[in-house]
Amino acid sequence: MMVFGMINWTFTWLKPGGRLAYRDFADQAVDMIENGLNASE
Repeated sequence: MMVFGMINWTFTWLKPGGRLAYRDFADQAVDMIENGLNASE
């Protein structure tokens, strides 16, 4: 449910030209889904 909530509210967090791009957010969301919260980069 947390992942769905994050994706649902993405439009309020990400702004065009902001510090975090949509692609970066997508990569982080997929990493969390695949590896959980303890994922290291």
